[in-house]
Amino acid sequence: DLFWALRGGKGNVGVVTSLVTELLPLSRVLGGGIYCAGEDAEALLTTWAPWTQDIPPEMNSTFSILRLPPFPEIPEPFRGGFWARVCLAWTGDPSAGQDLLAPLREAAPVVIDTVEEMDYAAVDRIYLDPQDPLPARESCTLLRELTPQAIDTFLDQVGPAAGVADFPLLMVEIRHMGAALSRPAAVADAVCARDAEYLLEAVGVLAAPPMAEAVERATTALNTSMAAYGTGRTMVNLHGTPGDETDRARAWTPEVYERLRRTKSAYDPENLLRYGHTVTPAA
Repeated sequence: DLFWALRGGKGNVGVVTSLVTELLPLSRVLGGGIYCAGEDAEALLTTWAPWTQDIPPEMNSTFSILRLPPFPEIPEPFRGGFWARVCLAWTGDPSAGQDLLAPLREAAPVVIDTVEEMDYAAVDRIYLDPQDPLPARESCTLLRELTPQAIDTFLDQVGPAAGVADFPLLMVEIRHMGAALSRPAAVADAVCARDAEYLLEAVGVLAAPPMAEAVERATTALNTSMAAYGTGRTMVNLHGTPGDETDRARAWTPEVYERLRRTKSAYDPENLLRYGHTVTPAA
């Protein structure tokens, strides 16, 4: 249990939360990334999208377009590169997982292939993300489906034609959901993403005010253009900078949001926990 005591205007307010996690007997996975040149994004994406509809639930994968700056924190040979990438984690037999990857490896010339069997404790090698924090703008949109029209719209916004050096988004990623993520939980929760087939995430580094403005424009344009294929909601932990109440409420269905507001009124009627992505108490 985690106890968090906040001193308010009328004394101490304690909030106790409890987290129960089911541990899975998973010691090793097949994981890593298949990297193609960014110019081959269309070929890789148009192969990956239908591929996700036919694979077993043991396969989890993402498609990304990366425009990596020449920062020393980024390892060679990825540094400064423009990449189209599929990252994956497969929990079944490693040889069967390798067989499933054949269509992706044939979709376009593979420049780097880091897929390997690894200890589960080493899963950070799948993404090879920088270990140090960055000032970044993050956002997400939940997608119902990834139709050919949605793919065309996505590529129009962030594909090779959008530019490389002058495009402000570091990474744009589509995550395949479904499987266990789509099934109801054993106990009641506030997860409202089970009807989404994919999650679209955008990340831009806010190096200076002009770059921050460019990141905001590109993020807004992407999310607006993809809204026609979305559920209208976000994931609360990837929502990005929380806006007004209407914007924050997009992480939940109206019914769940009202339940959260009633809960907030019962346990925090004075709205002491009001910073960040918070729920407004019910009237």
